[in-house]
Amino acid sequence: QSTPPATAEANKATSVRVINGTKISGHAASRAYTLKQAGYKNVVSANPSGTLPASTVVWYQNETDLATAQNIADTLGIATVEQAAGIADPIVVVYIAAQ
Repeated sequence: QSTPPATAEANKATSVRVINGTKISGHAASRAYTLKQAGYKNVVSANPSGTLPASTVVWYQNETDLATAQNIADTLGIATVEQAAGIADPIVVVYIAAQ
């Protein structure tokens, strides 16, 4: 019988980028503010560049960032959390307008 792994703590000092892929002006900034209110220290909002995902997602670079990415997704009400290579920050939240 194995014991479940200890729940990793979210690293609220990690760098988080919130990308606004919607047509709502200021959406990323308001979501970044929500994360700051939740205790995240290093959050920036930005406009998209490059290819965007099909739907809203929280991307994370490394397995060590997974607990933080999941906490951010829970805080913002985002269902999808995926590991991604080549992202600009350890955690990147991309908001996409509902189709």
